[in-house]
Amino acid sequence: MSRIQVYIVVDEMLPLLSGAHVAVLRTNEKCKPGYLTCVLNSLVGFLEVQKHSYGIRQQYLFNEQLSNFVIPVIAQEIQDEIHEKISKAIKFEIQSKKFISEAKQDVEDLIEGKFDESKISEGV
Repeated sequence: MSRIQVYIVVDEMLPLLSGAHVAVLRTNEKCKPGYLTCVLNSLVGFLEVQKHSYGIRQQYLFNEQLSNFVIPVIAQEIQDEIHEKISKAIKFEIQSKKFISEAKQDVEDLIEGKFDESKISEGV
């Protein structure tokens, strides 16, 4: 049996398109998105998927079943901390990919003799 994959969408990812077999969940004040992501990607989430999904070969999980999931609720302060750490990690990953892409372009420009030295900031 396979696990579901749960992700947080941060503002830097928008606009975002989703296709078939994708559910969009919005949380309320009782459950932070980062915490919900951790729970659904954990053994707890795996067991809830097993309990509520249909199908033998290709498993299906519909919105009606998602609303029946049991999510353990922990202290709001801990949820806030988990959410912040996950959100920051996602934002840093997006930023690092952008930096890598820019660095690759700079190397290509340097090889081709088109590097613009005005891109280099003083004091860096």
